[in-house]
Amino acid sequence: MPIASTVLNNMPAPLRFALAGLCLLLLALPIALLPLPYALVLVGGVTMLLLTIIDPVWALYAAVLAVPAQDLILLPGGISLVQAAVLLGVASWGLHILAHPHEPVLFGRPFAGLMLVGWALVLATALTPYNQNEAIKETVRWVLVVLVYLLAVNRLAAPGGWRAGGLVACLLLAPGINAIVGLWQFFTGTGPESFAIAGGFVRAYGTIGQPNSFAGYINMGWALAVALLGAALLHLWSQRTTRRASAVRCLLWRAQDWQRRCCWQHWGKPVAGWLGWCSWRRGGAAAGNRSCAA
Repeated sequence: MPIASTVLNNMPAPLRFALAGLCLLLLALPIALLPLPYALVLVGGVTMLLLTIIDPVWALYAAVLAVPAQDLILLPGGISLVQAAVLLGVASWGLHILAHPHEPVLFGRPFAGLMLVGWALVLATALTPYNQNEAIKETVRWVLVVLVYLLAVNRLAAPGGWRAGGLVACLLLAPGINAIVGLWQFFTGTGPESFAIAGGFVRAYGTIGQPNSFAGYINMGWALAVALLGAALLHLWSQRTTRRASAVRCLLWRAQDWQRRCCWQHWGKPVAGWLGWCSWRRGGAAAGNRSCAA
């Protein structure tokens, strides 16, 4: 990066503008030629890639927002949008670790319990004799859970408080949009006959596909947002309390210093003057005695 910036800075201004125009043309040409859905995917993918390179937390946002669409859109190889976002975020986070080796990797207090539960579920899933393909998929899901946890713990602890706010917004936005879809399905009766209930309504299932899974997603998403928001507010309150305590200690120190200064002004200076006067008197008397003796 420093070499590239040095080369760009040494270029003449017209050449820099020409290079920027060429890059924009190379980006705009495929967007103009491709169909609209593919163009939107291309623009969104390039934008997300650039944002993730800047800060891996953007991949975490993308993973949260992509949960409602993970069964609707699959990438080549059967990879969901959530899996692609998590892998992109972990790769970018790894590059950030290599670029800043002095920054420690945080694991957090729940990591040990998460690993114990995760290993128990992974072993129970991997050793099942029923369906090895499904077992591998479940194992990948639990590995992604651990990666998402580590990515969130380390990036939310980075300097700057906007990352937690962005995650709270994503945790509220994605379930909120899905809840609106579920309300429309319920009141219009749109859905499979097996989801039908009395009155011409159907059980809402959103984009998740199943009513129970939809309800669990809505409840867990908002609960996580409230918990994260509460933790962020508690952290801010503790910081303000610490600052207030520091300010009080500073004021007490100032008061004690002022008291010592006042004590010196009221008592120290007169005492010092009296001692000086006494020493001057003794010096004057001794000089008079020496003159009389002479």
